[in-house]
Amino acid sequence: MTSKVEAGLVPVGEAAVMLGVDRRTLLRWRAEGHGPANAEIGGRVYYSEDAISQWLYENDDPSSVDQRLAEGFGLNYDGDLADVSRVEHDECGY
Repeated sequence: MTSKVEAGLVPVGEAAVMLGVDRRTLLRWRAEGHGPANAEIGGRVYYSEDAISQWLYENDDPSSVDQRLAEGFGLNYDGDLADVSRVEHDECGY
């Protein structure tokens, strides 16, 4: 069986970080029918990384999207996606 991580699914908290919004904002968007596509699995809400990326590119300033995605994935971003490095979890506050 494929895990949710392997399937590219992230829970609400991680999705909110990737989107640069508060968790409550993301939950409100979901209730209002806004935001990226999501799925409820076993009573929990998950977002696909692809849906988050697509939503950001369609709804955000394109110049900030790559940086926000890199930060959401725990990567250091210097303006070139080819040159990213992992951030240690303690730097992200995990």
